[in-house]
Amino acid sequence: MTLDFDILSQIPRLFKELISIVQEPLEAQRKRRNEFFKAEIAPIHESMTAINEDYMASFSELLGLLESQGDIAKTIELLKKRRLALVTKRKDVLAYGEVLENVKKHGYIRQKEVNAFVDFADSIRSYMRGASPVDARFSWYSGFIDEFESLVRRGVSPFGVARFDSITTSGPPVELVRKAYAEAVQNEIPEAWKQYSKAFHALRLKLTS
Repeated sequence: MTLDFDILSQIPRLFKELISIVQEPLEAQRKRRNEFFKAEIAPIHESMTAINEDYMASFSELLGLLESQGDIAKTIELLKKRRLALVTKRKDVLAYGEVLENVKKHGYIRQKEVNAFVDFADSIRSYMRGASPVDARFSWYSGFIDEFESLVRRGVSPFGVARFDSITTSGPPVELVRKAYAEAVQNEIPEAWKQYSKAFHALRLKLTS
């Protein structure tokens, strides 16, 4: 199953649609709120659930490989996969920030449905940060992957190397990456998912009740 984390790119459009809904007469608004939830929010939640399951499984597998120092080819594959999956598009982040500023400036956030949607969108962003354990901590992750793979090609085990020539770290690079993934699996992703789930259920109540 291929999962693309493009959910954040949808947020500006959904903000605009929800704002138009809450400006409708009450009876029409109630119907459109329900339709909005079913057509837009429920599919996002399905994607988030699949993404969370995929991330926890592959992060746990990668952590096990880093700890056992086994199956180097699979380790490299997962390091690259996670890097590609977790890089947030800058334009999407900027677009989100712009639309949120506009929502606040015009006072739409006072509407309980819009306020709940802001919390929901913020919880997705927080999840993305929690699910980006190395990117969030270290600017050198791409260089780390390149040198990890280069060492393997030269017949050198990356696990015994105290430093990589192409990057500057505060300790053995592989150990720093291992600790980052351990923290993500044990704490950061579960906590981010808990907060996301809370925001999702709160939004569901506001849109469907």
